[in-house]
Amino acid sequence: MRNASRDDREAGRAGASREWINAECQLAIKHLMKVRGEPPPEMELEVQWQEHELSEYPTIVLTWEDAMRGARWEYIERCEEALTAYENR
Repeated sequence: MRNASRDDREAGRAGASREWINAECQLAIKHLMKVRGEPPPEMELEVQWQEHELSEYPTIVLTWEDAMRGARWEYIERCEEALTAYENR
């Protein structure tokens, strides 16, 4: 069972190809790992596509395998701050 934080970040541009948007998300993940460090042990950042009634959109999520393990909110919050700072520059 995979768990994912629902406090995700949307990415991409309307009309862009899925491949291009996925590449943007992968770059964002690399940026997060550079400025906020690697995810906690046995966790990883990844792109997940969410279905919407009109299309799909990507989110960057923190995932982990152990269902008994809780979300690492301090890491998630640091990542949110880093993405917000990057978007606002």
